[in-house]
Amino acid sequence: MAFVSTFYYPRMRGGAEHSLQHHAESLVQRGIRVSVISLHDGKKPERQIHRGVECHALPAPHFASCLSQEHRAPAVTRALWHVADVYNAPAGSLLESELRQIAPDLVQTENLPGWSCAAWDAIRRLDLPHVQMLHDFQLTCPAATRFKDGRNCESTCFSCAPFTAIPRQRSQRVEHVVANSRYTRDLYRRLGYFGGARTFDVIYGAVPPVERITPIAGEPGRLRIGYLGRLHPTKGVRQLIEAFAQVGRPDAVLRIAGRGTDEFEAELRAAARGQAVEFLGHTPAPEFLDAIDVLVVPSLWHEPMGRVVIEAATHGVPVIAATRGGLTELFVEGKTGWAFEPTAPVELADRLRQVDLATLQAMRSDCRQFAADFGPDPIADRWIALYSRLIAPRAATGTGRPASEAASMGGVFQRTL
Repeated sequence: MAFVSTFYYPRMRGGAEHSLQHHAESLVQRGIRVSVISLHDGKKPERQIHRGVECHALPAPHFASCLSQEHRAPAVTRALWHVADVYNAPAGSLLESELRQIAPDLVQTENLPGWSCAAWDAIRRLDLPHVQMLHDFQLTCPAATRFKDGRNCESTCFSCAPFTAIPRQRSQRVEHVVANSRYTRDLYRRLGYFGGARTFDVIYGAVPPVERITPIAGEPGRLRIGYLGRLHPTKGVRQLIEAFAQVGRPDAVLRIAGRGTDEFEAELRAAARGQAVEFLGHTPAPEFLDAIDVLVVPSLWHEPMGRVVIEAATHGVPVIAATRGGLTELFVEGKTGWAFEPTAPVELADRLRQVDLATLQAMRSDCRQFAADFGPDPIADRWIALYSRLIAPRAATGTGRPASEAASMGGVFQRTL
């Protein structure tokens, strides 16, 4: 099978790419041939095999600088790129040509900036079974956040409407859709996307289990509160610092791992002055999660999924998470974490005031048990069941491309299923 994504190895950006990587590699381990087609800002195609996955990185047809990880394109270039990306016909033709060479049995589209919804039409022209995976809100908002002027957008704002009309219209022809949370699925439905979908499932992103947990002991009786992620105003980090200061617990320390702009980091440091707050910069997640007792996810915007919640659970770390987006779908209230309303600062302060080490320690086993359902194997089982349903009718009727054009994947897929 083939996946279509804006980025993939070695150009990984965020949670969507890592979820795709775990999923693709789990399918390879089950004997399925997997290709991932992505874009880059170079001049020539780059093809390689990484951990069994065939990686096809193709030069973006235009405004390739907007895909650069090293340099930020000028504002004018980014604006023109968004206009071209409403329906990027050259990218659709590029994808169609690559898919003809790969000859997959099924195609799954992931995040589509750079490809645009023209990718859907390219797949339809090849008459291939197709699944659209929704990781974020990009089809409804060029910024993918639906967050503006300090507030979440409940409807499509005037400035986004010209960029979303065509994707919404084209989405009506997509037959199979998967969202990474119930919140994401319900938002797209509410906004009128994918009205013709025959199936609209929810499958969470896979998070690999931790082979060996090595908790780093802190000072006896010292509560270690953690934040892990990007330092950005939408993430609620400043509000977390203010709540921590309000609580005034001499037995606690707040550890913040992540990076942001120099200006925003300076603002956070100023807000934390005089408090037991440690700024650790970029820190590997396993190392950080083994060195805290509870993780706070104070997002102000509606996180589509928030995989950091499950990452914490794999390490046995309970969470205190905002009631935003899909976050509350990823823990059991009072058993593996607690929710709070971020527009009511007193709620977070109360949670921080009430939490204690004995309770957190008792929750560690439940956290790890809960996280097991999000491992690559159980998530892959759900995906393969879906793929089987989509491919089975074509196999039974003998429709699709001629056997002489098929790569070896088709037989492997059937044997695996």
